[in-house]
Amino acid sequence: MNSNQTIGIIGAGQLGLYMMQAAQNMGFSVVTYDPDINAPAHKYADTTFVNEFSDIEAFKRFYEKVDIITYEFENIDESVLKLGQDKIPQGIDLLNYSKHRFKELTLAQELGIPTIKSVYLKNTNHSKELSKLKLPLIQKTCQFGYDGKGQKICQKLDEIEVLEESLVSEYIKYDYEVSVILIRGKHNTTCFPLIKNQHKGGILETSIPTKDTESIAIEYAEKIADHTNYIGVMAVEFFVKDGKVIFNEIAPRPHNSGHYTLVGSYKSQFQLHIEAILGYELDQAQNIDEACVMLNVLGKDYLQAKNTYYKYENTHFYDYGKKGIKSDRKMGHIIFLGNDAYDNAEKFKEGEKNGL
Repeated sequence: MNSNQTIGIIGAGQLGLYMMQAAQNMGFSVVTYDPDINAPAHKYADTTFVNEFSDIEAFKRFYEKVDIITYEFENIDESVLKLGQDKIPQGIDLLNYSKHRFKELTLAQELGIPTIKSVYLKNTNHSKELSKLKLPLIQKTCQFGYDGKGQKICQKLDEIEVLEESLVSEYIKYDYEVSVILIRGKHNTTCFPLIKNQHKGGILETSIPTKDTESIAIEYAEKIADHTNYIGVMAVEFFVKDGKVIFNEIAPRPHNSGHYTLVGSYKSQFQLHIEAILGYELDQAQNIDEACVMLNVLGKDYLQAKNTYYKYENTHFYDYGKKGIKSDRKMGHIIFLGNDAYDNAEKFKEGEKNGL
């Protein structure tokens, strides 16, 4: 594919921003589509569409403007995406699973991937099925949940809400969570080393690449990508408990836990994603520095982070340029590199607690 062609990105948040930068660095023009006029990627795109994701006429104009389409936003109406699916190498099959918790759980089960014991609820409490689950439970909305939103812990059965639809699962105390960042191209598939994640308040706080790779997690992720004929970067999160890998969720796009690859890898997840959807043969996903920590910066810590990150050696601060600072909104991230990366990240977090 020549660099005269144009790439369209649905969603202009931080993931769309870094996809766009990777594409532009390769010489491609980029058109962004997002209803938020202040979305970060809109500021630097060659052309922008500020329209609702459900606007069929606007999407048709967007489709005509571009040669290839990718997405960073998952909750897009399938009927709209189908209008442009011949230009979407990622496809929409995996997307339709991932944006619905019960559907993605069922996919994992069909592929023989271990899952948490769960019950799907639709406009009822299904008391008989729920009584078979071990308390405590976690109830999650089937759609539109992210960063801890749309979920609650239930210590008793009568705490479960009757929603239009939800997924109720046993709440397990896992040892840690890992994510697989897999890139599947038309010719080959590659994965970054496994990443250990730490959450705080339901929001990803830190991601650390590790050499302790549970190869079975990568095998499971490859099964999902192959089964859905997915092209591009996808992330699959797993719980690890007593050495057993248990499916959590899928993200059919670049992922927050892979942000460290912007400086910690020979090619970032974003560049590999663009190369995959363009049909290139992929280089091996490989880290430059195994001593690496990615730390999300939320609104409540944003100003302090901007004013203090430089005090730590080998740090890189990424500001998403979002308009409006909200307490639990992801405003940027910091990548710590070098032998002191972990210690510096811990010191930084401690400084945030103490307002330093």
